[in-house]
Amino acid sequence: MTNRPLRLSFLFLVLFAQFLPSSAKDKRRPDASADAVRMIGTPMPSSLSAVPSLQQPGEIVSPESATSLDAFHRNTLPVNIADRYVYMVTKKVGVVFAIGEDGLIARANDVNLQSWTMVNSGIGSDEDVYAIEGSGSGILLAGTSAGKIYRSTNTGLSWSLVYWNPAEYDFINYIKTTDNGAGFIAVGDAAVSGTPMGFLTSTNSGTSWTNLNTNITGATHPNGVRFIGTMGFLNGTATQGGRTYRGIFRTLNSGATWSFFTVGNTTADSSVGVAAIDFSSSTGRGLAVKFDSTLWKSTNSGATWTLIAQLPRMGYSICFLPGVNTAYVVGRNGLITNVDVENNIVQSVLMDEQQVFTQVQFASTTEGYINDDLARRRYYSTVNVSGVLPGTPVTSLSALRNTNEAELSWTSIAGAVSYDLEIGVIVNSVFRSEVVSTTGTAVTRGGLAPGVQYRWRVRARNLANTGLWSGFRTFITSGSPRVKADIAAFPSKPTSSTDYRMVYIPSQSGIPLSILMTGNPPNDYRVFRDNGGIPPSHLTEMSSIDVLSYSAGAWLIKKDEFEVDVDMDYPSVAFGSVDIPTSFGWNIIGNPFPVPVKWSDVLARNGISAGTVSSTVYEYFGDQGYGAAQTLQPFRGYYFFSTGGSLSIPFPYTPTPDITVTEPAGTLRITYRSAVNTDRSIMIGTDPAAAEQLDGFDLRKPPVFADQGAVWFERPEWDAEHSRFSGDVRPSYGDGQIWNFTVQHPVDGPATLTLEQRERIPAGYEAVFVDRSNGMLLPVDGKGAVQLPAKQTAGAYAVVIG
Repeated sequence: MTNRPLRLSFLFLVLFAQFLPSSAKDKRRPDASADAVRMIGTPMPSSLSAVPSLQQPGEIVSPESATSLDAFHRNTLPVNIADRYVYMVTKKVGVVFAIGEDGLIARANDVNLQSWTMVNSGIGSDEDVYAIEGSGSGILLAGTSAGKIYRSTNTGLSWSLVYWNPAEYDFINYIKTTDNGAGFIAVGDAAVSGTPMGFLTSTNSGTSWTNLNTNITGATHPNGVRFIGTMGFLNGTATQGGRTYRGIFRTLNSGATWSFFTVGNTTADSSVGVAAIDFSSSTGRGLAVKFDSTLWKSTNSGATWTLIAQLPRMGYSICFLPGVNTAYVVGRNGLITNVDVENNIVQSVLMDEQQVFTQVQFASTTEGYINDDLARRRYYSTVNVSGVLPGTPVTSLSALRNTNEAELSWTSIAGAVSYDLEIGVIVNSVFRSEVVSTTGTAVTRGGLAPGVQYRWRVRARNLANTGLWSGFRTFITSGSPRVKADIAAFPSKPTSSTDYRMVYIPSQSGIPLSILMTGNPPNDYRVFRDNGGIPPSHLTEMSSIDVLSYSAGAWLIKKDEFEVDVDMDYPSVAFGSVDIPTSFGWNIIGNPFPVPVKWSDVLARNGISAGTVSSTVYEYFGDQGYGAAQTLQPFRGYYFFSTGGSLSIPFPYTPTPDITVTEPAGTLRITYRSAVNTDRSIMIGTDPAAAEQLDGFDLRKPPVFADQGAVWFERPEWDAEHSRFSGDVRPSYGDGQIWNFTVQHPVDGPATLTLEQRERIPAGYEAVFVDRSNGMLLPVDGKGAVQLPAKQTAGAYAVVIG
């Protein structure tokens, strides 16, 4: 028996494996070598169209069915199989095998998995079996924890040792045929830390082996290696320019040469390691799950990746179904996730908090297997071996509680421990849905779109089996509801420009200000629309007869609360999204729906790459200035710099990833403070991924509102018309760097500039403020701030770091 104590603390190992010596790690499991850090990715594209938009709310009972998350049943190997942990169940050379602890290799004797036989003759009982592979000629190969490779020519009835090099390699984690004939590859960990891992090849059906790897070091695990013919991938780290990157290595020639790729779009994405990868042999599309539970997709053989989901638990294994663009991900707490890779539909259930799934294998589109890492002899499969299915719940009428919420209920099933509820819409002939697991018999579902037909169904699960889906019920939400909402709070006697807020009214036809507001302008309220001009000539005041609609937001100030109580004719979501017209330059946009929309979904819908100069949307926080927004809330306005044309806002029918944005580690901020307002929006510093010219680190500066103070970079060489920027990040400090910037301090009274996060300046460098009007250094007070003279329209300053 090997590594037995570590098996009982699997979660601890995954979370803290970076602190364990390499000799103590169980190499078949993912190595959690990084914490979750800054992610600026491109999540799930919302390619929605042709969603039924109906006028009358109500419900229809539908018997229709749809493909969805498969039912997996809990099975146990029979008692004639030794009481050992199962690492993998898979079908090779037409036979189902279970491999695992203490030399476990068992084969099923029938398609119903009722009878099994131990077939490990020749393999030591002190070796764990981690890998098994077969070829079209019937040859089988097995890899073990002792670094050995065994070969069978009689479908596993007996095995002979064909490779063992204990001085060089241990833990043969992965074996794969490269041509379904005589070619095989095998991957193993180096026996000595810091030396190259084993990448072994055979051209004679596994009889003899040659090591090709001379430069890739570290440890891997079976879920971090995948091969499709001569193209292969393995997870790992690479050091470039003194920095360590985590990602995947790719070979196009069976390991003769390798290239390194990060999974993500930014430098920070490379700080999070890859737990599992897989690629479709028929379409070439790939999936990767990282140690922060994010799920990524590649459509170009791993060269670039797009974020499509945040899984509810850590994922450990991925498997594409043969011949289709569907894959499964399994992981902690019994995580089973179905991924429609073409349409980016991700459905997850958690089978049990006490279960850990580390391997998923599919032999066909309907035949799948999952191991249970915390229970001896136990595994899950789409084949029901152990008992009777639970009954099918009877669904009740859907109670529409309000515009975007419905109550769904069903009958209780005897012996059921939980229920799976699937709810969604048909979009372009595709059922876009999510699955929610619950222990009760009712769910209140919010976040629904107005005027849309929804379908839902339910199934029961007992301890061993998953039952059949009920028939679909269909209900229609209201299209033009009465909306009562508290949109923004204002002082009873507003006096400052920082009391303004950006608002947005999602009406298709438009609602006059005289209906939305009480009183008359300008004494009771003032509203300004951004006309697209260059500040300070970019605002036009609106009158009481003007309307606010979904086409644009506005600046508003008024007395007390801004509340609406109107019939809201929301724009139609018949095509899954609403197109908002924009002009080149800064626009006040908003969310045309009654539920929040993630900005990452908007970027993906419009094909805008995250981390580019025009990919940020800004929210206004009064005297604290602007900040980047990650979610578009209903009725709020946001500044967005458009290159022209319309901006498509998708309705969030199914969950999409939460994107956490933090600053690159080498950046600092210049902050302006006065008695009126604070502006901390401009960023300087370095990042190895930054370019000398304009790039995604160099963000645009939103328009300054009214008489407020502000700082910005004046960069006409980047954009002659809209030349104000709030970010200027460079590749390195070199011998020193100078950042010229402009200060607007239009009011009487003191103001200061502060360089924040000075601790990020590398050792040996210092930073100073310079008044560019006279070339003098500015003295810094005890709080690290410099004082500004009063009333500067465009003061010229610089920060020098060298």
